Amino acid sequence: MKIKELYIQQYHQFNAFHLDLTYPTGHPKAGQALDKVCFIGQSGTGKTSLLEVLFNVISILIKESEVLPKEGAIRLPLDKKLQELEKFDELYGVGINLKFDNDVSTFITKNATLVGENFLLDYDSQEENNIHDFLKNSFKLVLYPCDIDIPTIGKQPQEQHKSTLGDNILNFGNYDLQSSWGTINEAIIKDRELEIKKSLDLSKLLQNPIYSQDEVWKAREEFLAWRKASPNPIVDLADNFLNKIIGRFNLKVKTELDFEKTEDIETIKIQTAQGKDIPFEALSTGTKQVILTALPLYGLKPENAIILFDEPERSLYPDIQAEIVDFYTSMAKDSQFFFATHSPLVASSFEPWEVVELKFNPETGNVYQELYYDAQKERHVDSYFINPQYLTWTGILQKVFDLDQEGNDLRDRQLIRIATLESQLKQPHLSLEQKKEKFEEYKKLATLLNWELKKHEKN
Repeated sequence: MKIKELYIQQYHQFNAFHLDLTYPTGHPKAGQALDKVCFIGQSGTGKTSLLEVLFNVISILIKESEVLPKEGAIRLPLDKKLQELEKFDELYGVGINLKFDNDVSTFITKNATLVGENFLLDYDSQEENNIHDFLKNSFKLVLYPCDIDIPTIGKQPQEQHKSTLGDNILNFGNYDLQSSWGTINEAIIKDRELEIKKSLDLSKLLQNPIYSQDEVWKAREEFLAWRKASPNPIVDLADNFLNKIIGRFNLKVKTELDFEKTEDIETIKIQTAQGKDIPFEALSTGTKQVILTALPLYGLKPENAIILFDEPERSLYPDIQAEIVDFYTSMAKDSQFFFATHSPLVASSFEPWEVVELKFNPETGNVYQELYYDAQKERHVDSYFINPQYLTWTGILQKVFDLDQEGNDLRDRQLIRIATLESQLKQPHLSLEQKKEKFEEYKKLATLLNWELKKHEKN
């Protein structure tokens, strides 16, 4: 289930605020819910608030799924159980509507003229069984808030991860990410047990003379085909996910674990590219963040989930920021991701219709969405005049993040100086010695300013 529309009647700085979260006309997925969304905007414009709204409204829907009547339009009283939900007091009476891609629509309000003090849920009655089964059995809601305390993460008892990761609603702001290794650990052990059993079966067959060479060969090929189709979880995590990112730090996941020592698989092991073990506490904050936010997604393997990330760029070097969105989205099938970010490099991972830029209206103080297409025209892929994926980093800063200049005052003064030198180098009356002196200054300044040397270099 994915979100197609969001409407907020009145909440903090949002007033009659509407977001169309579908692919535009002309796109192969036109009309379908976006697979990923990026919220950007100045501090205070409400990026985190939007993630909280999504998290809390959908939490209510999931928690109340067991009491949904089998009707088309129903009203759920806002009883004590609902009011005790996290953040519900702030949302109560606000007027928030979410429309999903299976025609489910929710509305939370206490406007008596509309629905009374109720939580309103509308949906097609023909889809009722799908809704009940989906919310109860498979739907996941995952939140990564920006204030996860990565550096102080420690171990928790192995059994703690079971109940937490078994829930449909996961807020990793209140959860030790490292304990999610337990899910992966269990899969590794089960895989190892199965591999040993299959190896023993194959070994017995090899030693039994009643089997022909062809039969032995076929059994061996079947074993190799199974191993290829079902890689060891730690090998799969390393080769297909984590090593692609932490390899940039000259690191890799240790995949050759000693199963004779239980402690060797109690948590993930990291090595240098040369094979030297690195204690987890010795890793950088950015490296820990990548690893510990990836482990729950890999362990859960969520499908049909809504996953919310606040500031995924935290503590990450720019080259990793440019790849982190693709990294996370590759770990969840048929899911919808929402990212809130201040990073131009993270924003460069999105198509223009996936970016929601929030701005203050100076007259009202409310927040609105800055459109990247002509509002007088159809919302079509060809109508967009800003595409973050096409812009240079300077272009993103200026056209998307609204910086009104390319550099600071010091750079501006040096640009004037280099322009003056260019002009002087063209003057015919300069002696060869004077030209050489000015050109040396010009060349040095051009290097510092990342300025393209012109034809003077040949003279």
